[in-house]
Amino acid sequence: MNNQLKAYIRKHNKDHCCKTKNGSIIKLKDGQSEPLTINNPKCQTIYQIEIDSCLITSNSPKCDYLIDNSSNRVVLIELKATNLNSEKWKSIGEQFFNTIKTIKLATKNCICVLVSSKNNPRANTSKQNLLFLMKKKEIIIFKHLTPPRNEITLEELFKPT
Repeated sequence: MNNQLKAYIRKHNKDHCCKTKNGSIIKLKDGQSEPLTINNPKCQTIYQIEIDSCLITSNSPKCDYLIDNSSNRVVLIELKATNLNSEKWKSIGEQFFNTIKTIKLATKNCICVLVSSKNNPRANTSKQNLLFLMKKKEIIIFKHLTPPRNEITLEELFKPT
């Protein structure tokens, strides 16, 4: 597990937020959002950390999950059920950045994944602004999945591009 993440979990006595998973299918769900299915055909062990309302309980924006496969990267996941307008794109960036800052993760080791039920093509400028801001903050990898593409393999999830 990532050292910064492990230190944060221990310091705040949040072991209950971390689940070890090694099944061939891992599902992440949050409220009304579309679930994300992670196919894990090699049954690799991963750490699934519930961020929102468990690891980080403050009112600050934060993402829903963090996945760690003991590599040099972690994956932050945000599940959205609503249409992505300009304001939503801005808040998504805040969620990722606040999570990274709170846990004290190295930004270059983070992959940010957004799974949304709907996409508003008119918000593409806001999406581009978020991508620019992420690159500026050295978060190079951002993936946006929309149905029917809400299923991904573990290898794809951690792939650098």
